[in-house]
Amino acid sequence: MTSAWRPYDRSPNTVVGDLRVYAAVPGPVPGRTRELYAWLPPGYESDGERRRYPVVYLQDGHSLFDRHLKAETDDPSMHIEPGEWEVDETMTALHDEGLDAIVVGIPNAGADRVLEYTPWCDIEPDLARAIGVDAASERGRVPGQGAAYVDWMCDDVKPLVDVSFRTLTGREHTTVGGSSLGGIISLLAYRQRPEVFGAAGVFSPAFWVLGPDSVEALASDLPSGRIYLDIGGQESPEVSGLPSRYELDARRAADLLARQPQVDLKFVVDPEGRHHETAWAARLPEAMRFLLGPGR
Repeated sequence: MTSAWRPYDRSPNTVVGDLRVYAAVPGPVPGRTRELYAWLPPGYESDGERRRYPVVYLQDGHSLFDRHLKAETDDPSMHIEPGEWEVDETMTALHDEGLDAIVVGIPNAGADRVLEYTPWCDIEPDLARAIGVDAASERGRVPGQGAAYVDWMCDDVKPLVDVSFRTLTGREHTTVGGSSLGGIISLLAYRQRPEVFGAAGVFSPAFWVLGPDSVEALASDLPSGRIYLDIGGQESPEVSGLPSRYELDARRAADLLARQPQVDLKFVVDPEGRHHETAWAARLPEAMRFLLGPGR
């Protein structure tokens, strides 16, 4: 099955190490496919096929490993500053500290990203207008596709990865993570499929897209495990009121999580952190040390 994965060969690229691509995985929507990326730790091919590895599943897979791929897939009308998470560089450095994992990047659904990464969408009218979202969002709560996406990740993507690579398959070795709405869907995945995920990395979560009471709905009564949660102090400052909303919601979530003894929480506030890949890249080493470290 590993032969279905080919080496990542885009040129130019900024990839460090061994990155593989699965070209056409059937997606959660019938008839539509997408790529998958799998980064393998140093020594994977030379350890005699004995060692098995924990796996981290990250959202927005196009922004994780290669700055050129991120630039190619961004909507040029958005004028987004190029950047990447530098997952490959971080994991290579952590290898020298004795921390290894396979990292799977799952690209988003493009124009359907918001619906795919949310259980529902309920953007407050003032914020909807400020960010240029269609006025249809003012109709109130719109059902999302998040639950179906989580099941696809667990029932289709994870079995493919497990049969393709030498993975440790238990929940105690399986982490899900992402930023913004990717953080929202990762928290939902941790909540919805506790038999699969034993840890979650929730970077700069965009609770505001889900509307009132979303923090309580997603961060209460969670299963046991580890959660890394962070927020920046400069999240989307171009939108009036949004930075404070990001931080307020993240602090409410941290407070709820801290009251649950079954949850091992690490909460980080980065006062200068922006809503951008460079900020998540800067915080990623600390997150991975916590999520993959001793005790898992």
